[in-house]
Formats: sequence, structure tokens, C-alpha cells
Amino acid sequence: MDARTNTTMISSSDRTFSGRTLGVVWLLAWVVGALMAWVLPWGRVAGTWPQPSRWLLNCVADAVDALSRIPWMTEPWLSWIGLVGVGVLVVRVNRRPRAFPRFRVLIVLFAVISGVWWTLASISTFLRAQPAEFAAPLTCRLSVGLTDLPKPGARVQRLRGRIQAVSDRADEPSCSVFHVGQQLLIRDYARHPPDYVAGQVWTFELRLKPPHGGLNPGGFDYERWLFAHHIVATASVRGTPVLIDPVGNGLLLRLAALRAELRASMLRVSAADPEVGEGGPGRGLLLGLTIGDGDYLPPSDWDALLATGTNHLLAISGLHVGMVAGLFAWFLGGLWSRTRWCEALPARRIAAYGAVIAAWGYALLAGMSVPTERAALMMTILLAGVLLGRSWRLLDLWLVALLAVLLLDPFAPLTAGFWLSFGAVLVMVLWLQYHAVLTFWRDAMRLQVVLTLALLPAVWLMFDRIAWSSLPANLLAVPLVTLVITPLALLIGLLSLWATPVAHALFIVLDWLAQGLFDVLHVLARWAPDSQLAAPPVWTILLAFLGMAWLLMPRGWPRRYLGVLLCLPAVVYRPPGVPIGIVDVHVLDVGQGLSVILRTADHAMLYDTGPAYLSSDAGARTVIPALRALGVDRLDRIVISHHARDHAGGLGSVLARYPETPVISGEPLTSVSSEPCRDGSGWVWDGVRFELFHARGMSSDNDRSCVLRVTDRSGSLLLTGDIEKRAETDLLMRHDLSADWLYVPHHGSKTSSSPEFLAAVHPRAAVVSAGLFNPFHHPNRSVMTRYRQAGIPVLNTAHAGEIHLVAGTIGGYRSQVWPYVWRRDMALAGSGTDH
Repeated sequence: MDARTNTTMISSSDRTFSGRTLGVVWLLAWVVGALMAWVLPWGRVAGTWPQPSRWLLNCVADAVDALSRIPWMTEPWLSWIGLVGVGVLVVRVNRRPRAFPRFRVLIVLFAVISGVWWTLASISTFLRAQPAEFAAPLTCRLSVGLTDLPKPGARVQRLRGRIQAVSDRADEPSCSVFHVGQQLLIRDYARHPPDYVAGQVWTFELRLKPPHGGLNPGGFDYERWLFAHHIVATASVRGTPVLIDPVGNGLLLRLAALRAELRASMLRVSAADPEVGEGGPGRGLLLGLTIGDGDYLPPSDWDALLATGTNHLLAISGLHVGMVAGLFAWFLGGLWSRTRWCEALPARRIAAYGAVIAAWGYALLAGMSVPTERAALMMTILLAGVLLGRSWRLLDLWLVALLAVLLLDPFAPLTAGFWLSFGAVLVMVLWLQYHAVLTFWRDAMRLQVVLTLALLPAVWLMFDRIAWSSLPANLLAVPLVTLVITPLALLIGLLSLWATPVAHALFIVLDWLAQGLFDVLHVLARWAPDSQLAAPPVWTILLAFLGMAWLLMPRGWPRRYLGVLLCLPAVVYRPPGVPIGIVDVHVLDVGQGLSVILRTADHAMLYDTGPAYLSSDAGARTVIPALRALGVDRLDRIVISHHARDHAGGLGSVLARYPETPVISGEPLTSVSSEPCRDGSGWVWDGVRFELFHARGMSSDNDRSCVLRVTDRSGSLLLTGDIEKRAETDLLMRHDLSADWLYVPHHGSKTSSSPEFLAAVHPRAAVVSAGLFNPFHHPNRSVMTRYRQAGIPVLNTAHAGEIHLVAGTIGGYRSQVWPYVWRRDMALAGSGTDH
């Protein structure tokens, strides 16, 4: 009898072990499949890819494209069938543990395919909903509901909304390609725009453009951001909008209206003078920690957060959601326990329900970002286990929450917050498994150290910087913000609706705390500035991940010090240098403007710095990240062709980063001191010759551009700025301008690139830097026809992205990067011709 009992117990143990293990493997396989689908190529590739890789990628891209065209591909029920089918197999294996080896491979494969199919179906559904024939700007009359809080700006209002209705226009019948429910990103450049409020429905006359962004080494991937947020078009307002509904129908618009009402009440509370409307330094934290609106934090404070690695605190995270849920559960449970109904319905259950409601309510008010969504899901799953009397392993809970986020929002992996949020929770889960007994302050500090080190490779890869002061800054800021400032901010937000004087008095305390916090962060940022080092290749980051994991293993793990060796490739890696006698040229994709990076073996310079925008400039957004990605830590010279806004707009930001750089300009600059461009002058760096040319007696700003010719052992490049026909003629009379490579003068304007100029330069190929759909219609069709008739191929940054010229070879950056789905126009962009 004892033997029989023993056998039964062992059989039951094996069954439980095999079923739980198989369930975890199935969850993990589904998640891996759902994530893996994002790296599948979606466009045919050409350009600089090796021939075997190009053939393989094109085969995969054709297969993915064929799948996405299947009518029932977009039906989500196929993935649900996969989920249910695998669940049935798991249950059967749980009842028959010996069948585990037989079904293991089948279950894992089925789960991976189901996950891949779920993501592909979601992507295909979104692509099918996009305007099918929207390849050029359109002017349409649309009714749009504002689903997000308007972004304030000095000279532009930025809005996000969903189309509510489409009004056909006789002159634009193609506006029918837009449909109700599609999302738009709208900018209103009016001097006195209407008082936009989230939740409203407006009728706009909009100039709509297809989603597009610059593509350069380093910097922000705007195209991915647009795709991740389901933006089908960017638009600018024409004429006067008409308000047709103060609060639109639907949950999204009503929730947006509630967030707008909260923001308005908190702006009134945080204003030092209601007439002026200016608030203290705590306003940004108040709005950011209650409704997820970080637009009111001053730029200097944002810089301090980034430099100290504490910017994650302004994003409402799991700590904030958990704290709100816990406080609400404590209050509701204590109140219920004092009622006569607590015997029939225990206070513990009421508290659990209250915590779930509070978590989701806070997540909805914060705009349902990935961290809040993940935290609310994990809270729901955890408390569901409590209510059902089930115990959950923390790792299982993390996996279920990850799967749930991917089911609710398959596009979440395109955001950095997804990876950092789930990565941080995974580190905490694994760390807590080896620390059953915790000492609050000591173990909290240890956990912060572990999180900082474990996430360091990910932060470096995503943000191109390492915040050396991150550890001390977080040790101070995390408890202060989580335990003091966030509860105070939520209380102020609640009281601002009904008790404004009390809320204002509490805000004074919050403002004082915020001022003290930022004072310390500014000191830490000056004491240990962030590195501004470009992230090394992905393979070195992956090795660093493994190295950090090895180093952070618990005591007793064999040879933990070997993890340092795996981190070394990322630390010692440096981009390949430039050979002596060769110039490495990068014509950046800065939109309607120009900026060129030129590197030799031991020197680097910049020709123009790109345009200035309404609230930023290309120097900060594009040029500095590109210099960082190329490993340029010192600029030896900056040449500004002339003082036009699209050529010198980024100079201030570049000089702030490289303050001692001498500047040469074709025209006097008002903001900085510069040397004049002297015709015929030049210098030699590392075997590369640089010559400056300057037309004489020109009255036009464009014709006074400083022209630069660079000659190395593989050929020569002529950078022409914005010169027009008069300057071209003057320079041809006095100089030999022949070159192998030509920057098309004045972005391809019809006032430049005369036939005589092209015949004298006689380049092998030409490059033009122009913004896609720019209002000047650069490059001009007749000018491009002239280049084609002369047998000169033209590459346009608007289609090719950044253009790289080195050692006699030329290519666009768009044809070199991985063909993700948001870059599915790669075949067009990589063709190297103007369109």
C-alpha cells in the first residue's frame, strides 16, 4: 500500500511538473513568435546588400508579402484557434505525462507559428486600412476627433486624432481613400490657433502627406514612431477649423475629454498667477505623474533627467500603478471591514477588486502607455489568482502579462518603453527568487544597482548615451518620486476639481520638493556628465547582455568574473577609421536643407548644419546624433555656405556641443563670429585637399555661397551650397570646377545647374538634399531632365536617406538598413533616381 501511494504521488508530481513546464514553454514560444515577426523583411532590397543575402531577404519578403495579401490572413480568429489548440494539447499532455516528448516539438512549433501569425495579421490589417493610393499630398476636408492632449508650442499646435467623417471635394476626389477611424498627426501653424481641447471634434481643411521621416546614422527613427502609433498621414491645417462637437461620442473621446478637464484644472492650480498662467518647477511633475503629460517640463529639466538616467520617473510606471492600487485597496478594504456586509463578502476580496479598478483607472488616465498597461495587467492576473485561490509564480505572471500586452497591442514592441518596462520587471523577478527575506533599505539599494547594471546595454543601444550619475540619481529620485511626490500629485489632481485652494496649497509643497530634486539632478549632471557615446554593433550589445547576466548571478555561481570578458567587445569597440588619403562623406537627410559630414584619417569637419524648425533644429535632431554614431568627438572646422535658415539653422546646437570649432562662412553670421570664405584658399588634411571658392560681386545671398571642393586619391567632390547661374558663370571663368561627384546647386532649383556648368563639372553622379513634398518643388523636373540627358544619375536624400560617399563608391542609407515593415518602400528608395 505504501508503494502504491508512493507511485501515485510520483505520478502526480510528474504530471504537474510536465504540464506546468510545457505551459511555460508554450507561452514563451508564442511570445518569441510574436516578436520574431517584426524582424521579417517586408520590402525587396537592392543596393549594397551582398548578393546571397539580397536573394534570401527578397525570398522571405516575397513570402511575407504573399501572406499579407491573403484575404483571411487578417482574421484574428486564426491565432485564437492556435492559442486554444495549443491549450488543448497542453491539457492532454498534463493528463498523460508520458506524451510530453511526443508532443513537445509540435506544441512549440505550433505556438511559434501562432505568435508569428498574430503579429503578421495585425500588421496586414493596419496596412490594408491605410490609404491605398496615397503617394502624394492631398487637400481634404475631414472631421477629426482629438484623442490625445494637444501639444503646446510657441509657433505650432500639435494634435493627434481619429477621422470621424470624410467630406468629398470636387477638386480632390481621391480623398475617398481615407476612412473613419484612421489616425492623423496634425499641426496648426496659425499665429492665433483655436483653443483645442482633447475630446473635441473639429472639421479641418487639411493638407495631408504620407508618413515619412529622415533616415540617418543615429538619431530618432520618426518613421517607426509613426508606424507604431498607427499614423496614416501627417497634416497641416489650412483655413479656419470649425468646432462641431465639444465632446465626441465613443470611449476614447470621452476619456480624452476627462484627461483634458484634469489638465485644465491642474494648470489652474499650478499657476502662480492665474492671469499670467505661469507655474512653478513642479508643474511638469504634477501633470506628468497624474495624466502622463510631460509637455510642461522645462527643457533644462528634461536634459537633467536624460543626463542622470532618471527620465523613466516621469513616465508612469509599474511602481506608480502598484502604489495607487495598494493605497486604494487599503482604503476600500478597511472601510468595507467596518460594514455589516463584510461577513458575506470578505474585505480582502473587495480590496482586490478595488485594486484592479484603481490600476486600470490610473492606466486609462495616463493614456494607456506600455508600462501602465503592463502593470495593470500584472495586477489583474495576480489578484485574479488571489480571488480564485491560486498561487502564481512570478515568472509565470510576467510571461502571461507579456502575452496579454502583445495580444492587446501587437505594435508595442516598436517602442523603447516596452523593452525597458518588461526588462526591468524580469530583472526584479529573477532577483527576488534568490532573496526570500528582504531588508527594505539595504535590499532596495541593491536592487537599484542590479537594475542599473542589467539595463545598461539596453539603454545604451536605444538612447546612444550612458548616464554615469544614474545610480546615485536613482537612489535619491526613485523613493522620493514614488513614495512622496506621486501620491501628493494624485491628491492635488483629485482636489483640483473640487477644492482649488487646498490643491494650490499642496502644490506649493510639491513645487518645493521638485525644485530640490532638480537642483540635485543638475549638480549630478554637471559632476558626472553623460558619455554621449554611440552604441556599438548589436552583436557586442548582446554579448554585454550575457556578460551582465553572468556578473549578476547569485553567490556561488561559477566564475562570475568571466562576465567582464563578454562586456569588453562593447567597451573597446570603435568604428573603422578612414585610411590616409581618403575622405569619408555623409550627406545627411535633413529634409529641405543641407548638412554634410566629411572625415579624414585624423580630422572631421561639417559643411552646413541643416535647417531650423519652429521648436528645434537639425543640428540637435540629426547632425549631432550622426556625428556621435560615426565616432566624431571633435570637429576641426565648420563651413557655412551662407546664412540661409536651411543651411545654418543648426549651427547653434552644433557649437553648443563642439564649442571651440572655428567657423568659415560665405556671409557674415549674426549669432557667432566667423572667418570669411576666401576665394582660392585651402588646406590639406591627411593627404586630402580642401579648396574654397567664392563668387565675386554677387548681390544674391544664394550666389554668395561658399563652395567647397574636396579631392582625395579616389576622386573629387564639389559642394555648391545654393549658388545660382550668375555665381556658376563667375566661378567657371576663374576656376576649374571639374569633379567626380557633385552636390546639385540650390537643391535642384530651376535657377541653377546651367548646361554650361554641368558640362564643365562633368560629374559621374550627383546628390541633391531636398525634403519630400517640399513647398518649393525641389528638385525641379526640368533640371532633373537636364541631368538625365547629360547621363548624370542623381540620388535624392528624400528617397535614399543619408547618402554615403567613400573611396569612389556611393549609396543611400535606406538601402543598407534592415527592411522592416515601416520601411517597405525600400525598392523605390534604393533605386538612386529622382522621382
